[in-house]
This record gives sequence, structure tokens and C-alpha cells, in this order.
Amino acid sequence: MKTNIVSVVLAAGALALAIWNERRARAAEERLNNLRSSHYRLSDQMRSEHQTLQSELNALKAQLRTASGAPLFDSTMTVREAIELDPRAADVMAAFHIGGCSSCAVSADDTLQFAAEGNGQSAQRLVAALNKLGTSDADHVQAMLERRPNVEIAL
Repeated sequence: MKTNIVSVVLAAGALALAIWNERRARAAEERLNNLRSSHYRLSDQMRSEHQTLQSELNALKAQLRTASGAPLFDSTMTVREAIELDPRAADVMAAFHIGGCSSCAVSADDTLQFAAEGNGQSAQRLVAALNKLGTSDADHVQAMLERRPNVEIAL
């Protein structure tokens, strides 16, 4: 009978310890969820701030190039730099069949000259079209582009 009492006491102690550990685990899980939530919120804020700062930096680069008398775009800048300066540059390049589809894809690290010449286009015409984006002629950029068919069939 004495062993039964000891067994019951030990079982009750083990049950109490299990309940206590389960409560601690729940509290730790709740703290972890709060930390994850805070991490996601801070990550989103950081991403938003980064985008804002990147936009401001691109605007300052454009102002610096314009103030120094240099054209906004030149053939030595990379495709990435051009698109960061003005997102509409991607549309202009696509009109020249540069990076607009899988068959005319380019690397973001290619220079405008390399990208144009690699796709059989004139780098000077591309840069001229891109530089019109910063002027009042921006709406007429598409009109100055030579339209060539995507497919030519020779019989």
C-alpha cells in the first residue's frame, strides 16, 4: 500500500510538471509568434524605406546628369541603370526588340550599346529614344521608333 501511495504521489508530481512545461511551451510559442510578427512588420518597413530611398537616389542621379549638361541616358550605362533612372526605358527597349520577350532577352548588367548591337539595333537610335523620355516629346517616343516585323518569311 505504501508503494501505491508513492506511485500516486510521483504520478501527480509528473503530471504537475508536464502541465507546467506545457504552459511554458505555450508561452514560448506565443513570444516566438510575436517576434515573427514584429520581424515581418520591420522587414516590410525596411523594404518600403529602401524603395523610397532608391527612388530618391535615382531622381538625384537624373538631376545631376541633367544639371551637368550630360544627357540622361548614354550607351555606356547598363540596362539596369537605365530602367532605374526611368522605368519607361524598359518599354522603349522592348520596342527596339531589346529585352521585351524571351527571344530578345538581355542581361541587366549589359551596357545599352552591347544590348542594342546584340539585337541588331542602333545604339545611337536607342539612346536618342531613351533621352526623349526626359523631354516634352516623351509621348511621341513610340512614333519615332521604326516598326519592324517580328517575323520575316522568305519564300
